[in-house]
Amino acid sequence: MRADKRRINSGKKVADLEKYRQRKKRSSRDENANVDGARLARNRSKKNAALLRNGAVAFIAVAVFVIMARYSVISRLNYESHSLSKQLDEKVNEKKELYYEIEMKTNSATIEKEAREKLGMEYPADGQIVYIDVE
Repeated sequence: MRADKRRINSGKKVADLEKYRQRKKRSSRDENANVDGARLARNRSKKNAALLRNGAVAFIAVAVFVIMARYSVISRLNYESHSLSKQLDEKVNEKKELYYEIEMKTNSATIEKEAREKLGMEYPADGQIVYIDVE
């Protein structure tokens, strides 16, 4: 019976030894998988960080471009506004000069002076005035 027990125990020991080896292989595979998984996670993390950094750089570049384009538009509009303001001032001055000329041309004293000097006109004498009776 002892020999049978030994055989059973030794068979049990062999079976346990096989289970142990399989567990060991599985655990070493799991450890390698964990190591590989950690390495893959680090690589994935590095790739994500690089992608994020590149995206941030691209976003900043686009933002700077858009801001510069807007400043360009604002600058152009300011230039046009200044130009139009200058033209308006010129037109207002021209209008004032034209009003002054009209005033000078319609002023009775100026008209009388030109009539005397250029045309030789004088006020009529008493004998030159003819009155008409209207009944």
